[in-house]
Amino acid sequence: MKITLNEIKRHKASQSLLEKLLHYLGKSSPDDEFIDLVTILESNGLPDALWCADTLYDQKQRMKLSALFLKEVYHLMSEKLVQDLEALYQYIDGAMTEDEFLDSGAGRDQVWACADPSHAAWVVAWHARRAGNTEQALSEIKAKQVEILRKFLEETR
Repeated sequence: MKITLNEIKRHKASQSLLEKLLHYLGKSSPDDEFIDLVTILESNGLPDALWCADTLYDQKQRMKLSALFLKEVYHLMSEKLVQDLEALYQYIDGAMTEDEFLDSGAGRDQVWACADPSHAAWVVAWHARRAGNTEQALSEIKAKQVEILRKFLEETR
């Protein structure tokens, strides 16, 4: 997916996101030249790339990206949360209607919040910290998220 600096500005990006990206691109002001999200990932890092992905992708695509992040830490989550997330993924993939999903009891705010990639990345870090992971392990998790995002971006081009 691609986005322009003007589109990023119109979506009310933080000043630091814009300034960092402008500096990386060697520009002094936003324009309408398309930028690949991988470039934003390389320039600004995961949080800003996820913010941009949130503005570009529809809900189901964002949910799929979130699912990829969250599956990395299933082993750190409660069995009930994993079951609820699996029900969410069935809904995303069309194997379950929204009504069926809500009837499954999984339609809690916590599960819906995990449908946002930025929030999902935060949930992953929270579970990892809670499990007592070291800074090195947290760094490895972030590197895995970057790898997942790169693959996702390449598949959705």
